[in-house]
Amino acid sequence: MTNKAKQNSLNRPGASGTRNTNSRGPGRPKASETSTRDMLLGIASAEFANLGYEGTSIRHIAQLAEISLPTLYFHFGDKRALYEECCREVFAESQIATDSALRGPGTASERIHAFVVALITSMTGESRLYRLFIRELLQSDQSILAELLETQTMPSFELLRHTLEEALQRPVPIFEPIMLYSLTTGMVQFEQFGGAIADALQDLNDNPRRTASVIVARLFPELALRPGDS
Repeated sequence: MTNKAKQNSLNRPGASGTRNTNSRGPGRPKASETSTRDMLLGIASAEFANLGYEGTSIRHIAQLAEISLPTLYFHFGDKRALYEECCREVFAESQIATDSALRGPGTASERIHAFVVALITSMTGESRLYRLFIRELLQSDQSILAELLETQTMPSFELLRHTLEEALQRPVPIFEPIMLYSLTTGMVQFEQFGGAIADALQDLNDNPRRTASVIVARLFPELALRPGDS
């Protein structure tokens, strides 16, 4: 084979000796696509949390992101798909924080208190989780909330149940971690309403650790923190 023929052979697509440095593999998004998607989720989740589903403009989200509508639809398809993905993302962030607390250092009792602190923290202040959670509760179509409870919250309940069993040294039915979760989120909701109830629950924002110790001690007196415990 002549030198020219060898060169032509190497230049053919897929020929040995050539390397496609732009190959990303099938279905793998570009880095720029991933960053655009993350940016859209951040902007859109804030808009949905502040304005609700009906009050949020998909066109305004695109303007805030400085992208075209076709680009937004390329990533999420339509407004409902974007909203549902925002809910999944925000709930996942909370789940990561609470699950990390249960898997973290310390005794089982300390990890349960850390779980409640993480849950309170994820739902107070300027929390997108709290505002999306409440808005979704008030929507007539609660399909996304049912999905989130099934796919994200129930696994956390199981992890919490196992940690409670470790701390209490007894079998724990699933309704007990659900009670702990419900009491915590319920107190957060009351604090957000304002007025006398909010004044009574001001520690939720000011001292979530103290609030967590009260909640845990109310349901599980044997896990109450002793003076000097962290």
